[in-house]
Amino acid sequence: MNLTRKHVEMKTMQRIGIAAACAVVAMATCATALALRVEIGPQANAVSAKDDSRTTANPQVDVTTMKIVSRTMPVYPAQAKAKKDTLDGPVVFDVTIGKDGSIQALRLKKSLREDYDKSAWDAVKTWRWEPYLLNGEPTEVDTTVTINYFIQHDNK
Repeated sequence: MNLTRKHVEMKTMQRIGIAAACAVVAMATCATALALRVEIGPQANAVSAKDDSRTTANPQVDVTTMKIVSRTMPVYPAQAKAKKDTLDGPVVFDVTIGKDGSIQALRLKKSLREDYDKSAWDAVKTWRWEPYLLNGEPTEVDTTVTINYFIQHDNK
């Protein structure tokens, strides 16, 4: 018992006011934390000097976001079709697209079979894109190109 102090009861409006003040402080804290967050641009893959004469980093770009100017479609290998020895599946390449939109480097990443790989290689090496602009300047980019082979099989 405390006889010298008067018991103070909080009214509903006071409780709402204190809750609102706490919410404002919490939102200000979150806003400050978001303002301090550091944004990092596209992931860059460094190119070593022994692999290439370039010593700059190329941004990794999704090739589907780039506009293609010309493309030769790969064909099923003729011998595989003639022998009915066809496969379905992807051939995947790591590609470096130059500042002018042409292919600077083409590396096989996932093979399907040698004849399919060659057909895809011959087609993709002729492809051209609009140059990728980074801060308004054309730049080389590293990306992945996937060629999916699929042939409809007759089940008669």
